[in-house]
Amino acid sequence: MTDAVTGQNAKFKIKTPNNSSFVEVQRETNTFTIDGITYTLNGLASEENPVKFTVNVDSKPVIDKIKEFVNKYNEIIDKINKKLSEKRAYSYQPLTDDQKKEMKEDEIKMWEEKAKEGLLKGDSILQNMIFNLRQAFFQSVKDVGISLQEVGLSTSSDYTQKGKIIIDEAKLKTALETRGQDVINLFVKTSTIAYDPNKTYSGREDRNAEIGIFQRIKDILEDNIRTTRNSSGKKGLLLEKAGIKGDFTEFNNLLSKELQEKDRLIDELNKKLAEKEDKYYRDFAKLEAAMQKFNDQANWLYSQIGAMNK
Repeated sequence: MTDAVTGQNAKFKIKTPNNSSFVEVQRETNTFTIDGITYTLNGLASEENPVKFTVNVDSKPVIDKIKEFVNKYNEIIDKINKKLSEKRAYSYQPLTDDQKKEMKEDEIKMWEEKAKEGLLKGDSILQNMIFNLRQAFFQSVKDVGISLQEVGLSTSSDYTQKGKIIIDEAKLKTALETRGQDVINLFVKTSTIAYDPNKTYSGREDRNAEIGIFQRIKDILEDNIRTTRNSSGKKGLLLEKAGIKGDFTEFNNLLSKELQEKDRLIDELNKKLAEKEDKYYRDFAKLEAAMQKFNDQANWLYSQIGAMNK
């Protein structure tokens, strides 16, 4: 018969993140996970002969995510800038129903696309959105202690790029491997101050100062394409102006209201035109009757003069 042996917890000390002191930890097994790292203790160590671990950060997945985000951001910036500077094709006026009947479907589509060019040139909402997106990148994040330039992100020196972000991957990799948490906070840090749809972007100074770049961009997108209403009953600025398919704003927005007002004005002008035409027709009929009467009288007078000359 073998005597039972009571097991002991695995005891060890691990340094705190700032390397200022050791913290004693106990685990019921000699295999455990701390901060995403799995350890297996196979022997004894001491403070005189501690076991040292070297942990290398795999920065590639994070770099790939940041690159993907920046590429999408640049695509949005490029698309908005093109719309803001697009020239108007004045020769392509909206087609009438009669004109459409004489055209093929692909010809109508091409014509209408050309007719829409330049409609957003200099649009104040898009200009303000671009300004806020640029500011979101380069305003410092409170208590992070690292800047966008330090992690290898900056605006292109090519003025034609109009605010696009370029990445120095080597610099970004070094920052992630040496100050990984600071880099993460720079992008995703949150705030105890909640997003408030009743305030403009510039009216949320305290929140903007605390939140990371991705959070700021999320706020800006909420301001412009939010489908929920604020205390004034308004949705996002772009939805209020142009609407979005599948939402109530698709048929109830500033542009559709302006079109309805134009249609109302056209109906009113057509009605006035019809009234004018009717008036002129009546006047013409009276004039025609008067001319006929005058002709009859003139013919009678001619006949009388002719009879007198006989």
